[in-house]
Amino acid sequence: MSQKNKGYETVNKNPRNQGKFASKQEEPMETLSLRLPRSIIDWIETQAQQKGSNKTDVVREMIQQQMSTV
Repeated sequence: MSQKNKGYETVNKNPRNQGKFASKQEEPMETLSLRLPRSIIDWIETQAQQKGSNKTDVVREMIQQQMSTV
Protein backbone atom coordinates (compact mmCIF):
# COMPACT_ATOMS: atom_id res chain seq x y z
CA MET A 1 0.00 0.00 0.00
CA SER A 2 1.27 3.43 -0.86
CA GLN A 3 -0.99 5.35 1.54
CA LYS A 4 0.83 7.47 4.06
CA ASN A 5 -0.13 7.65 7.71
CA LYS A 6 -1.46 11.21 7.69
CA GLY A 7 -1.85 11.33 11.47
CA TYR A 8 1.85 10.61 11.87
CA GLU A 9 2.79 13.33 9.38
CA THR A 10 0.59 15.85 11.18
CA VAL A 11 2.26 15.07 14.50
CA ASN A 12 5.69 15.56 12.95
CA LYS A 13 4.71 18.86 11.32
CA ASN A 14 3.19 20.29 14.49
CA PRO A 15 5.05 18.88 17.50
CA ARG A 16 3.12 19.64 20.65
CA ASN A 17 5.28 21.58 23.13
CA GLN A 18 8.37 20.08 21.53
CA GLY A 19 7.92 16.89 23.55
CA LYS A 20 7.43 18.76 26.83
CA PHE A 21 4.28 18.69 28.91
CA ALA A 22 2.20 21.84 29.21
CA SER A 23 1.38 23.25 32.61
CA LYS A 24 -0.62 26.03 34.21
CA GLN A 25 2.46 28.21 33.81
CA GLU A 26 3.71 29.43 30.44
CA GLU A 27 7.07 27.68 30.84
CA PRO A 28 7.28 24.19 29.27
CA MET A 29 7.78 21.33 31.72
CA GLU A 30 10.52 18.72 31.62
CA THR A 31 10.78 15.38 33.40
CA LEU A 32 13.00 14.69 36.40
CA SER A 33 13.24 11.21 37.89
CA LEU A 34 13.96 10.80 41.61
CA ARG A 35 14.60 7.91 43.94
CA LEU A 36 12.92 8.55 47.27
CA PRO A 37 12.33 6.48 50.40
CA ARG A 38 8.91 4.83 50.51
CA SER A 39 7.97 6.93 53.56
CA ILE A 40 8.39 10.17 51.59
CA ILE A 41 6.42 8.81 48.64
CA ASP A 42 3.63 7.77 51.00
CA TRP A 43 3.58 11.30 52.47
CA ILE A 44 3.48 12.91 49.00
CA GLU A 45 0.64 10.59 47.94
CA THR A 46 -1.32 11.47 51.08
CA GLN A 47 -0.83 15.20 50.46
CA ALA A 48 -1.93 14.84 46.84
CA GLN A 49 -5.02 12.91 47.85
CA GLN A 50 -5.96 15.47 50.52
CA LYS A 51 -5.52 18.36 48.08
CA GLY A 52 -7.31 16.59 45.22
CA SER A 53 -4.13 17.01 43.22
CA ASN A 54 -1.39 14.76 41.90
CA LYS A 55 2.09 13.90 43.19
CA THR A 56 3.83 16.05 40.61
CA ASP A 57 1.90 19.16 41.64
CA VAL A 58 2.63 18.53 45.32
CA VAL A 59 6.37 18.18 44.75
CA ARG A 60 6.46 21.14 42.32
CA GLU A 61 4.65 23.40 44.81
CA MET A 62 7.02 22.39 47.61
CA ILE A 63 10.07 23.13 45.47
CA GLN A 64 8.65 26.50 44.38
CA GLN A 65 7.92 27.42 48.01
CA GLN A 66 11.48 26.52 48.98
CA MET A 67 12.89 28.53 46.08
CA SER A 68 10.99 31.64 47.19
CA THR A 69 12.57 31.47 50.66
CA VAL A 70 16.16 31.33 49.39
